[in-house]
Amino acid sequence: MADTKSKENDTDVIVEKEDASETLTEGLIVRPPNPADLPLGPYFQFITTDLEKMQWIGSVLVCRHIGFDGPKIEFTADVKIDYDRDILYEDLFGMCAYRINLYIEIPPGEGEEKITWKTDWGHSLSNDAFYISRYNQKWRSGFFFIEWI
Repeated sequence: MADTKSKENDTDVIVEKEDASETLTEGLIVRPPNPADLPLGPYFQFITTDLEKMQWIGSVLVCRHIGFDGPKIEFTADVKIDYDRDILYEDLFGMCAYRINLYIEIPPGEGEEKITWKTDWGHSLSNDAFYISRYNQKWRSGFFFIEWI
């Protein structure tokens, strides 16, 4: 059981320093975080739907150590998929962050449309699928799976 007795004589002590530039660094982390050993991602994000253009719009975030080339990613589906890739950060604590902007055609009808993806990291592959809703479906986001092979 915790000690709950009152300590009436305890007071906070503030120590005045003559040299204000002196700082305490003991116990503080003074370095950036260590970079990740493995690639990170892909992380998928639903952004919006454009029902005038009949597009599902999202993005993918992938991070890789700056010593490696960016991964190759491809998408396949029965609908039209456009995507472009840009670099968000060239060196973020030793990682390069890539963003892939996705524009996927929303097909007519009810149900879901399966979008498969494959990422080639150079030393391994990851692949799986996610689903988007068709035009007459009531939901508009995506549902994602990731599998490393």
